[in-house]
Amino acid sequence: MIFDVNDLIYGLTQQSLGEVPFHHESSLLTRLTAHDFPYHVAIHQVDAQNEKADEKGQASKPDYVDEHFHDYIEINLLLSEKDELIYDFTIDGKVRRVKSPGIVFIPPNTRHSANVVQGVGSYICIIMASTDTVFGHLKTDRLKAKGTLIESVSEIEVKPDICFA
Repeated sequence: MIFDVNDLIYGLTQQSLGEVPFHHESSLLTRLTAHDFPYHVAIHQVDAQNEKADEKGQASKPDYVDEHFHDYIEINLLLSEKDELIYDFTIDGKVRRVKSPGIVFIPPNTRHSANVVQGVGSYICIIMASTDTVFGHLKTDRLKAKGTLIESVSEIEVKPDICFA
């Protein structure tokens, strides 16, 4: 295969989490994406070191990702220098607390969400489809969330240069 090595290197740009369907702004992270990369990759630089779970183990900040599902495999990585990054993953209605270093596999069409509890580190989300494919699917099919179908993407504000995670 002949290729230009420069075509294999992609830059990252910061993107507002609130622009992503089923996600809300959070002061606890900075989100970076590579829009032209063949797969969707989002890197969340998380700083929730001052956050502490309460006596019941609940995070002190409200969730910033709602449960949703899509037709693609999703892989989530939790990394930190001091093994201190903690996330709550809701998968098919069951909450699992995951501490870094960790990896979470989300099969296609599985309801899920991921929300930081506490710590500092990186949360990396990889969806095994390109941003264009994910949003092409949203435009031609129906968006699935919380077990209901939204018949029109005009019911949510979808921007062409973003995707799910």
